[in-house]
Amino acid sequence: MKNTTEFSTSSFKKVLKSVGSQRVSEGSAVALAEEIESVAEKISSTALSYAQEDERMTVRKEDIRKAILDHSDRDVKRNSTIKVNA
Repeated sequence: MKNTTEFSTSSFKKVLKSVGSQRVSEGSAVALAEEIESVAEKISSTALSYAQEDERMTVRKEDIRKAILDHSDRDVKRNSTIKVNA
């Protein structure tokens, strides 16, 4: 499976191994990278809209955190959670 994301699959292999996986396929690392990239794009887009609402060109940490909380709230409604240190 070819990696078409902006992320390195080796990083995701390390993450999977760090939680106890003894062996990690390239496909699993690519799948994880694709999912993380998708979530990051959604959060980034929401954060950008917050910056634009405040007439700023710079996305700030607080924009990202607010966007994460917004997306987390949506996920909770679908019985999923994302933990955020606000």
